[in-house]
Amino acid sequence: MEVMEGPLNLAHQQSRRADRLLAAGKYEEAISCHKKAAAYLSEAMKNGASLFHISLKKLKHLSCPEG
Repeated sequence: MEVMEGPLNLAHQQSRRADRLLAAGKYEEAISCHKKAAAYLSEAMKNGASLFHISLKKLKHLSCPEG
């Protein structure tokens, strides 16, 4: 099985790691993981916004006849 390494999956991995570190009392390391997760989520949102704009342009092109 292929492992997905997109930003959303990486954010989820960091969040799970942070949960384990928190349970182990490793607070500074957990904070670091949460910061990484937030950065990955921000990247995923940017990618999603780009995909939305591309899809919107394609939709407008298909639905608006020229002339």
